[in-house]
Amino acid sequence: MSQTSSECAKKDPDDFLYRVEQGQGLPELRPTTRELIDLFWKHDATARDLIRILASDQELSQSIVDTSNRKYFQGLFVASTPRQAVARMGFRFSKAMALVTTLGIDLQPLMADNGMRNDFVTRAMCRAVTAREMEDYARCIDMEEALVLGFVWGVGDLLWQPLLGGHPQDACPLDLASLEECLRRERLQAGVDHLQLAAAALRHWGFPPRATACMLCAEEAGPEAVSLRACCEVADLFTRLLFSGFQDVYAVFTKGREHFNLEADELGDVLLTSLGELARMTETLILDLDMQSGLRELLRKSSRSIGKLQGISVAATRLPAFEALAQSSDSRSDQVLQAVAHEVRNPLMAVAGFARKLVATVNPSSRESEYAQVILEEGQRLEAVLAKMHGGLRP
Repeated sequence: MSQTSSECAKKDPDDFLYRVEQGQGLPELRPTTRELIDLFWKHDATARDLIRILASDQELSQSIVDTSNRKYFQGLFVASTPRQAVARMGFRFSKAMALVTTLGIDLQPLMADNGMRNDFVTRAMCRAVTAREMEDYARCIDMEEALVLGFVWGVGDLLWQPLLGGHPQDACPLDLASLEECLRRERLQAGVDHLQLAAAALRHWGFPPRATACMLCAEEAGPEAVSLRACCEVADLFTRLLFSGFQDVYAVFTKGREHFNLEADELGDVLLTSLGELARMTETLILDLDMQSGLRELLRKSSRSIGKLQGISVAATRLPAFEALAQSSDSRSDQVLQAVAHEVRNPLMAVAGFARKLVATVNPSSRESEYAQVILEEGQRLEAVLAKMHGGLRP
């Protein structure tokens, strides 16, 4: 679409989204992909239905067979047919992996180069895996639905350039903590937001109302759609922490408590589990993600969050940099710690606790590990003082 389309979106967003739903400006999905979409949400679908679809697409069939033979699945036999591949991976995971694979191929026309493709796949898979872990833990459901919706959550970002011109970050910088604020800015600048674009595209491609309701958070779609969206929102925040300029670590814990009433320790364990799962998939499947870099970035952001929380104090005293804290006296640290207000206790303990677990994932011989230890020591001191200040809370 052209600049005229952008002006149309601002003037009449409903008409613009309707034309997107009709396919204007969208890449067409292959028949195999549409069949997989239908099968994925079909309640009485069977493994035989999936095997039949795979058999009709030689390239996809071979990809699924190759994937099933990776170390990730640790099977006792080598698969050579789609039937064996589905048996080895399991029906639910197989249908999700097949759909994600074909969608990744069909969306390639929206990606200008390999760099853009790698960036999309990195974020999409991180969102998908984290949303899947959230679905499993917080909703006690293992349908792989959150994995697929987490993967397509970023489709609206891909569509922004060809449909509206420019880049979605022009309207919504990735360092914003609030999804609501991000969507508000996009609608103010362009008339529509990236999740509305994604929902319109999904409708055209044959995704069910349940999936589009997740994108739009349509309350009338029922609690299931709202809960699915919450899984994707937490996963999206976590993905931005790993692979963008987003800084607010505590925002993830706030979202987890708001939607699922999860304590910080609980959510931290789920997030680290998703990181481990993503790392295992990266190592043993076909993904090319720089997980170590993402982990180090997350650690640095955790340290910055602790620093910001330290700055919110009753007194005007300002904390020195972490490098200086590493060499400061205990009395100096204690003076600063005593100034921490009640309002920072929960975020501080959440972020520091998460950072403590995160350190275990970093190479112990690396420079980042040494840096991390200094940060954790300061976090532990703060926790200890806060425990004394607030009636013996555990450090």
